Parts: sequence; C-alpha cells; structure tokens
Amino acid sequence: MENKEYFFKKNRVEQLLRPDIAFVIKLAVASLGKFYAKPFGHGKAGQANVRTTPSARRGKNIFIVFTHISEVFTMNQKERMLAGLPFKIWQDGLLTELTRTKKLLYKYNHCKPNKSKRLNKLIRKILNKTGNWICIDQPFHCDFGKNISVGEDFYANVNCTILDCGKVTIGDNVLFGPNVSVFTAGHPIHPDSRNSRYQYGIEVTIGNNVWVCGNVVINPGVKIGYNVVIASGSVVTKDIEDNVLAAGNPCKVIRKITEEDRKYYYKDRVFDVDDYTPKA
Repeated sequence: MENKEYFFKKNRVEQLLRPDIAFVIKLAVASLGKFYAKPFGHGKAGQANVRTTPSARRGKNIFIVFTHISEVFTMNQKERMLAGLPFKIWQDGLLTELTRTKKLLYKYNHCKPNKSKRLNKLIRKILNKTGNWICIDQPFHCDFGKNISVGEDFYANVNCTILDCGKVTIGDNVLFGPNVSVFTAGHPIHPDSRNSRYQYGIEVTIGNNVWVCGNVVINPGVKIGYNVVIASGSVVTKDIEDNVLAAGNPCKVIRKITEEDRKYYYKDRVFDVDDYTPKA
C-alpha cells in the first residue's frame, strides 16, 4: 500500500508529464489537419477537389480519432468530471470550489427559518439554476451546487443530499420527501483502482411532476421520467419510465399511473373537495 506522501508525489509527476503528452498529440493533430485541409488537384472553375481515395478517407478517420484523444488529454479535472470521466478531486481548483460551497451551505443551514429572503438568496447562490419558486428545508447538503439545476416549484424536505460531481437536472413540480439522496458520485469497484483515488460523476435527470418519497436513494446515471412516484425507501439503480409508480430495492415499476388515480388522495380514499385538479 502506498503511503500518502508517495501517492501525491506520484500524481504530481503525472500532472507534470501531461503537458508533454498533450503537446505531442496536438502536434500530430495539427499536422494531419494541415495535410487534409490541402486541396488535391483542381476541378472546374478552379474549385478544389476533396480527397476521396480510400487512403484519404482512412487518414481523415485517423485525424478525427487523434482530435478526440487530444481533447481527452488536454481536459482539466473539472472538464473530465463534467464529462463523466475519471477525475482527481484534489487538482485544478476543485477543492477550492468545494470549500466555497461548504461556506455557503453553512450560512444556509444556520440561517434562521424566518429569514426567508436571505434563505432564498443563499440557495440561488448555491445552485446553478432555479425556477421562480423554490423551497429546500434545512439542512441541505451538496458537493458543488453549481452542477444542480431545478425547474419551477421545486420542494425538498429536510436532510436532502445531492452529490453533484455530475450534473443533476430536476424538472418542474418536483417534490422530495425527507432524507432523499441523489448520488452522481462514485468510485471504482476493484480495490486497486479505487485506491488510485480516481472517482467519477455520472449525470442524473428527473423529469416534471415527480414525487420522490422519503429515504429514497437515486444512484449515478439514473433517468426518471415524467409523472412518476418513487415510493419510500426505494433505491433507484436503473431508469424509470414515464407515468408509473415504482418501489423497492432495487427500485422496479409496480404499475402505471392512470386517469382512475385522479380522484384518490391516498390509496382508496376519495377527495371530498372539487378543487384538487386544475380546471380545463
């Protein structure tokens, strides 16, 4: 097992080598780009003919591959994180961003509940995008905050946790019960890979008109459709389609939500009022 000092020294060497690797790849891309940008002969009215031979097409494909490799090698750690690639949390200013968010969260979670204007101002500083109305009950926890976007009329009950190394996009009219956790972050399964300290963040998307009940865990990469209810205590590991009730660990579709459900407010209990649904 590597000690901590050696671990950081080794990664410092890797960081220093990265510009050299990037330079070589950029040079190769530039050379290929110049070659395949040149015209091959001339057609009528002086128009350049494109290279259409098999070897030229193969060369163009190689150029495209080198371009993609160049982009990957020249990404900083934040760009890698947002692209869903393995990244190093301690490099390229990510720890500074985490500290900034922690300071804001401390102010938010220790703000008096009757200071609604201050709470509203703070939560909009923490998150990337919000609708006109938003309410997140204290305490609230997240990583960066700026990778979280929520739509109109979003409500989260107490102790909501969103680990937003990857992007989290939440639609309109979404409700979170108490202790809901949304995880985009994760670590490799194999211990040797995990001990490299690489981690990842894979985007989570939640559609409009979704109710996520208490103690639900949503795992990396999940997409939840429109008009969905996720029952209490569920662990969502796979995508959930539109218009369904889903429950369990792992979470599975129980049944479709239909027009027949409209008149009930809880199980078989029928509404005793007539203003529970929007008028046409």
